[in-house]
Amino acid sequence: MQPVVQESSQEVPVNQLKVKMKPKPWSKRWERPKFNIKGIRFDLSLTEEQMKEAQKWSQPWLEFDMMREYDTSKIEATIWDEIEASKKS
Repeated sequence: MQPVVQESSQEVPVNQLKVKMKPKPWSKRWERPKFNIKGIRFDLSLTEEQMKEAQKWSQPWLEFDMMREYDTSKIEATIWDEIEASKKS
């Protein structure tokens, strides 16, 4: 495929081709939402039930989970307190 020169104001063309996966077993569970693969048609190799099961693994709330970040900062503060206490003694 030859490179095509685009003007700087034009959008970059994206390949819209979708391919079929070979039959299972796969090295990973590529159908799960965490991989976010856009170029594969899983509906050709998986049943509707398997696709629904894979979608159960999506965790859309993690993007908005403020307690998750809050908890890590609390743990981090505790760890730093322990480090400072060990330096003093």
